[in-house]
This record gives sequence, structure tokens and C-alpha cells, in this order.
Amino acid sequence: MGVLLRIIHSKLIPINSTTLIFCHLRAEDITLHLYLIPSDCTIRKAIDEEETKFHFLRLPKPPPVTPLYLGSHFLVSGSKHLEIMPAELELCYRSAGECQVFSEIYCSNVKEKISLDLRHLDGTLVWETLVRSGDLELALACAQGSSAPTA
Repeated sequence: MGVLLRIIHSKLIPINSTTLIFCHLRAEDITLHLYLIPSDCTIRKAIDEEETKFHFLRLPKPPPVTPLYLGSHFLVSGSKHLEIMPAELELCYRSAGECQVFSEIYCSNVKEKISLDLRHLDGTLVWETLVRSGDLELALACAQGSSAPTA
């Protein structure tokens, strides 16, 4: 009965969600991981810890403005020069201990701004952002500052 109520609840009541973007820089290219998750600090913390293990840095970006429905699917798209896999994300609830779903985005030219967006399958825009070179520099500076020894 509880499972049935959870399924019905998830389709009827929209929830607040958040997007997380992590980056990994190399000489001339960048890899991004884009997550769409329910606004849950335990899930966010688990993703932060997992991405940090692989030397990915989080880029602070605003979440979607409107609440979304669990189980909904969204298309990930962006600048023409991006490789995005998978191009579809589902907003789903997975416990913090489970592997979280994300899209991997690869760009071979970091000199240009990177535009990203999420759209419902019908094309309605849900979220958009720009990743600028300044965002990447700030993430690197913060990472280097946090790894510096303290006196």
C-alpha cells in the first residue's frame, strides 16, 4: 500500500528539485556531469563526495524555478559543440547510498561559453544556465584554497 501511495503522490504533487554541475578540466577540454535531483541535502552530499573522489569540482548554478514531478523525463541540450550522453534525464528519487543518474557533457573547446538547458519532452524549457570560463576559474581557485594546509 505504501509503495502505491508513493507512486500516486509522485505523479500528483510537484516537488522542488535542484541541478548540480560538476566539472573536470584538462588542457583544452572539459567534462561536466549534470544531475537533476530532488532537493535533498543527503543526496546532494553523497553526490558531492562521490564526484570529489574523481577530482570533479562543483559549479554553483541556480535550480529550476518551478517545481517538477518525480518520474518526469527531460531532454538535456546545449551549445552545438557539446557531446551529451545520455541526452535524457529522469527526475527520480534514489537514496543517498544508490548511484545517482547524471548526463556527461564533453566539450573540446573550453574557450567558448557553454550553454545548457533542460526541457520537458514536449520542448517546454525547465532550466537553463551558462558555464563561463570565470565559473571554471572560480571552482579551481576554491578547490586549491580548500586543499591548502592550514596554520
